[in-house]
Amino acid sequence: MKDVIEIIKTRRCVRNYKEDQIPDDDIKFLIDCAGYTPSGLNMQPWGFLVIKNKDVLRRLSEFGKKFMIPLLEQFKNTSQAAADFLAFLKTEGSDMFYNAPLMVIILGNNKAPTAVYDCSMAAQTMMLAAHSIGIGSCWIGGVQRA
Repeated sequence: MKDVIEIIKTRRCVRNYKEDQIPDDDIKFLIDCAGYTPSGLNMQPWGFLVIKNKDVLRRLSEFGKKFMIPLLEQFKNTSQAAADFLAFLKTEGSDMFYNAPLMVIILGNNKAPTAVYDCSMAAQTMMLAAHSIGIGSCWIGGVQRA
C-alpha cells in the first residue's frame, strides 16, 4: 500500500475506465474503509448502494442528465468546466458516469445534522482507498434530500 501523502497528492478523477469488473472483495474493502471516516457525533449516517448492472447505470445516466443539463446551463458562461461538462452531456450517447463498471451511491440519513459533510468525507475516504489499490474513481456529486 502506498504512503498516505503520496495517495492524497496523486489521486485524480478518472474519466476513462477499463471494461474490467471490480472484484467484490475490493468493493467490500472500499466500503469498509469508508466506514472508518469520522462523522459528526459519530452518527456514521451513511449507507452504500453498489450498482453494477450496465442497463441500470445507463438509465441513471439518462435520468441524471435531465437534471444536470439545466443546472449547468446557468453556469456555462462563468465556468469553463461547467461549459465543457455541459457540452459533453449534450453529446449523443454520452454517459455522465464515463462508462464506469460500477457506481457507489452514498446515502445519508437526513436526521443527522452533518450528513452531507460526513457522506462527502466518506466518499473521499473511499476514493483514496481505491487509488491505494489501483482503482480509479470520479466524484459525481449531487445532494438530493428526500
